[in-house]
Parts: sequence; structure tokens; C-alpha cells
Amino acid sequence: MPANIRTLIRDMAEANPRWGAPRMLGELLKFGIDVCQATGAKYMGCRRQPPSQTWRTFLSNHVGQIVAADFFVVPTVTFRLVFVLVLLAHDRRRIRHMAVTAHPTAAWTAQQVREAFPWDEAPRYLIHDRDHAFDALAATAKAMGIEERLTAPHAPWQNPFVERFVGSARRECFDHVIVFSEAGARKLMARYGSYYQKARTHLALDKDAPIPRPVMPVEDRKWHLARTDRQGRRPARGDRAVPRVLQGSESLTQHLHRAGIENVGARARPETEPARRPRKPRADRRGQAAPRQGSRAHHGRQRSWRPESVL
Repeated sequence: MPANIRTLIRDMAEANPRWGAPRMLGELLKFGIDVCQATGAKYMGCRRQPPSQTWRTFLSNHVGQIVAADFFVVPTVTFRLVFVLVLLAHDRRRIRHMAVTAHPTAAWTAQQVREAFPWDEAPRYLIHDRDHAFDALAATAKAMGIEERLTAPHAPWQNPFVERFVGSARRECFDHVIVFSEAGARKLMARYGSYYQKARTHLALDKDAPIPRPVMPVEDRKWHLARTDRQGRRPARGDRAVPRVLQGSESLTQHLHRAGIENVGARARPETEPARRPRKPRADRRGQAAPRQGSRAHHGRQRSWRPESVL
């Protein structure tokens, strides 16, 4: 193939990245150039960038405009059901609104959406299931400029972020406590929501919290003093102690010791305490010292083998 035709194919491929080999050969035929399709594809080269944005890029561009909503049920000690409404933003898994009620009506749900989003902060899309509690939300969402996106019936995987939050709230909070009333459930959700947004790390956020948490190195952190150590002694005033989570790791304890942080929880004997004397073996009934564990005498007197004992 002549060099000028190869150059023409490359220039046309760079100027039109959406063209494939059949479209390129069709244009060449209009110029009176007959080239095999495999040969034309060979000289077109590989595209370094995709012709359009990827699906991940599309989701990243619109993730700040999506909010998910869902209900989950919490049983009380009197076998009543308390309903919790969660509105979760997709950008950093932030909780935009939480509400607790014993009677979730459609009017109550629409009012919670009005309280959650002021007119200038309303999202573009709101994802929720086909629960009847969202029946009166259509008029409110249309007035606020929100487009509803309903999931398919019996398909919770289509709303994964808020379903993941519901599972985390059950496993980490409500599976370990007993709820007495609606007020108690509201207080628990407020505390868990604060922990979820400010302290709990997420893998999807590069192991950061929804509200970014500052990094606090061990050398710069001032640990709170423990009241007593494992032996019941109070540490001296001014000493720094490591939390109980860090105790028991030998390599980390050595690192903290080099950094000048003393682990008061370690079982260290004070310098003023005298060394203990080794215990004397207790004597048996015949006045002889008891044999140590593991010795041959402990298992009884050894008998020599005699030929007549076999007969």
C-alpha cells in the first residue's frame, strides 16, 4: 500500500474517532481507493482514549444529584413496630435526613422530604421503592423539581447504598440493644447517625468517613489516662497511656516506646517491688521432696525387665 494512502487512513481515523473500519472503507471507496477491510483496520491503529465517557465517569458526574430513600422496621420491647425513614446522599454516603414514627403515612413522608431539602438544595433524582408510604410524594417532588426513580418490584439491589446503610444500622446498633419506645429509637438513630457520618470509615470513600476525618498520627496524639492498669495501680500524673485497643501488640508497643509513649497497661513490675523467691517443692507424706512435672519419677518407679515376669 502506498505511503500516502496509509497517511490518509491515519489522518481520517484521528479526525473521526467514532468511525470504524467499514465506515472508513466506505469513505475511501468514494475517493476511488479500494482497500481490504482488514488492511484498513490495521493502519487505523488503536484508539488511546474511548470515543465517549465511560459508565463510571457518567455516574461520577451525576452522583452528587442522587438521593436514595427507604424505610426499615425496628421492633420494640412491647412487640410494636417503629418505622425509620432514611434519606441518603450518594456522593459521600451522607445522611441527609432521618425520621422515626409509629404510623408512616403518605402525607408524613412528603412532609419529611420538604424538611430534608430546602428549595435551593433539592437533588435532581430521588430513588425509592414502591412502598405505599411514597404515594403522596409525586406532587411534592414535582413542585420541588425532583425526579422520582422507582426500583423494580422485589429488587432491593437497585437501591444498594441505602440498603447497605440499613444493614449496617441493624448489625452495629439495633441487634445489640432493646428499644422501649419511639423516643428511644429516635435517640438511638441520632447517635448512630453521628457515629456513621463522623467516625465510621468506608471502603468506597478510600477508608474515610462521610464527613472527612483528619489524620492523627500516634506521635502527635495525647491519649487519655487510664484510671488503673491491669494490676490495679494508678499511673503517675502526666504519663501518657495507649488505648486498650493497641495493647497486646508487641511490635506496636515497641514503636510507642521509641516514640516516648509509655504503655501503662503492660504488666511491668515496679522497681521498688522486691523479686520473689522461687517456691520450694512441697514434701510428700514420707518427707521426700515431690518430683517435678515431666520427670521420670513422676510417672512412678521404673521397674527393670525380668525374664520371669514374662512367664
